[in-house]
Amino acid sequence: MTAFELPADGPLQLGPVQLPAGERITPYGSQVPVAWMTTAAVPDAGLILSVLTDIGDETGGLVPILIPPGIYHHEHGADFGPPDESDDADRFTDAEVMAKLWGENTPSEAEYARYPEYRESLEPFGRQFPGLAPAEHGRLAEGAREHALRMLPEAHVGLVRARRPADVLVAVGWSIFDAGYNPLPVSVGSWCATVLRSWEDRFGARLMWVESDRLRLLVGRPPQTVEAATRVAAEHWAFADECGGVTKTSIKDLAAALVGAPVWTYWWD
Repeated sequence: MTAFELPADGPLQLGPVQLPAGERITPYGSQVPVAWMTTAAVPDAGLILSVLTDIGDETGGLVPILIPPGIYHHEHGADFGPPDESDDADRFTDAEVMAKLWGENTPSEAEYARYPEYRESLEPFGRQFPGLAPAEHGRLAEGAREHALRMLPEAHVGLVRARRPADVLVAVGWSIFDAGYNPLPVSVGSWCATVLRSWEDRFGARLMWVESDRLRLLVGRPPQTVEAATRVAAEHWAFADECGGVTKTSIKDLAAALVGAPVWTYWWD
């Protein structure tokens, strides 16, 4: 398999990993396959993902991801869409994207002034975006990564032609149920890619799980203190409707769940 070439249909051997039969996934209405994916969900999917990530040279430069069984439909291309040809994830900086999302997800000035619960939900911040959290340099606790990967349910293993994990969403035309949730003048996949690239760089957070309305990231350098986690929680608050199974009742609640957490999960309603 040459670099960035999707495997042919059938079983696949990649280094020490033997994958069961899979096929190229071509989104509905497109002629171009965007991924290769096992036709059946496999057990120990998280550990397989870990090995495939570690042997990146032997995957032909393709990015491995996991896809839950519930959204796999051969006829619909696993709910994927055509690649976002605009590739405009670089049009805005990560700080610009996050500030815009923050503004879209915080109460109006009148609501903030009138309702104490709105002010409490944003504490220790106010209506103005507090800025990006600094990069984290402390590593994930030993054994936490493997434990988190072992806890993942069985899933389809996919390979996507992308420069890095953060760019997978653009490559597969991901769009949050096509709901049109688009607070920036770029595609959903593009602004998500901008944020995910930033989290990859600052926290070693790698996209590993893709659903129609949910993403999971494996985090190599999560915040280690409540203070650091509070800054990160502000970004999570802006990014999604629910983070790590915690609804957006308060930034403090989100922060408590982020300290040392090896997996970040996002869900959109």
